[in-house]
Amino acid sequence: NGEGASGFAEGAEGAEGGVVALASAQLPSAAPPGGAVDAVAETFDALSAGGAAAVARALAQLEADSVRMQLVATGRVGIAAQSRGLVVCKTVACARADGSAEGPRWALCVLPLDAELCLERLAAVAGLPAPARWRLATGEELRSVFRQPRGSVGPIGPALLAGAAVLLEGSLLAPRLCGGGAAALPILECGGGAPFWQLQVLPEYLQELTNARVGSFLAAAS
Repeated sequence: NGEGASGFAEGAEGAEGGVVALASAQLPSAAPPGGAVDAVAETFDALSAGGAAAVARALAQLEADSVRMQLVATGRVGIAAQSRGLVVCKTVACARADGSAEGPRWALCVLPLDAELCLERLAAVAGLPAPARWRLATGEELRSVFRQPRGSVGPIGPALLAGAAVLLEGSLLAPRLCGGGAAALPILECGGGAPFWQLQVLPEYLQELTNARVGSFLAAAS
């Protein structure tokens, strides 16, 4: 795919700078290692502003198909115009809690917006042995590793390129009734790396592009 990053983003003029500015924006340098919390905190506002640009560049690096995955500004239609129904999702950033070097250290867990994550179920979905344990990413890890602000974390971005595993809740791959009474997989709307940006993607394509593991990791309804 020969498109630049701007081929995957449908932006808005004005404050966000439009698609061209988004594609060419420079992501602030990574936070220094070693838990330099103050330095990390000083760059977080800039990371929030640049997170969508990093997603656009990741889409280009992955040679994503903009017909099946697109970064859109709030209020824009994007690929949702395909009339397959839209499911709003959240992406929960997780980290290994067991200290093992086996398997992925970070995970991006995509699930329905109103659902709750069960950390105890993640090891099996990620294909790790039973002792493997996960925890939620800390605020510092969101800044220095995932490099996306809380509330805007999505499955595409710096963490994925650095080796984070994408885990996709299996219920998102269940066909739903859409226009005309036909059943089809819905379009997922995930965090786009910054406020006012969303990533719209066909679930089967998200699985294909990121090698996502699919399974059930929702907490039981109370």
